[in-house]
Amino acid sequence: MASLTEQFTKKALPPWAAHPLYHYWKSQKDGSNGLSLHVVIYRPREGLTFAPAKMYVSELLKDGTRHPPMEYSWDSVANQGLIRLGARCDRESDEVMRFALMAQEIFGSIEGRVGDAYFNSVLLERLRAEPFDKQPHLSAMLEKVIREYRADRSEFFVRCLEEIDSLIGGLSEDLTLEERLGYDSETADRILDGALAQYVDERFNVTNRALLGWQQ
Repeated sequence: MASLTEQFTKKALPPWAAHPLYHYWKSQKDGSNGLSLHVVIYRPREGLTFAPAKMYVSELLKDGTRHPPMEYSWDSVANQGLIRLGARCDRESDEVMRFALMAQEIFGSIEGRVGDAYFNSVLLERLRAEPFDKQPHLSAMLEKVIREYRADRSEFFVRCLEEIDSLIGGLSEDLTLEERLGYDSETADRILDGALAQYVDERFNVTNRALLGWQQ
């Protein structure tokens, strides 16, 4: 008789692979109609905040027939399942919003561990260096960040930089790997640039300050 841990070790799956929506979408995509999945992200601004994000997932048949979209609340795990199924957004602006939401979630793990101010200092230093300093939307947004943060140059600082790079590397893989979204490098760079710019905008209240008439 197998031990308890042996039985469950064999059943270990990444969270997205165990998600019921992933199994539903995969069964639809693997059907005989040549179906592909398409995503719309809806997250309207409401004053100084945003409404809760929603995902609309539609099924497009090989013959061009598109099923009505199904509405889902934003679910980061289900979103990863969609990425593994190659489900792109129809509009690049939605893909930017999708990856900005993903950036919020993945960077939250560092922020929670090192604290808000320290994370801000490391993040800004990293994003103002190569290769990010050559990205038009991100560079323009960073110029509007009026607060400056300084962190020590300890080994801990270096580890935080490496973790930020690793997390951004994960976003890059989601965008470019053929078994995921499979964008060409130029398109992927535009999406990542826009997503990081949107993340910085929200994190440092750039647009909100402009809406309130505060000096940038």
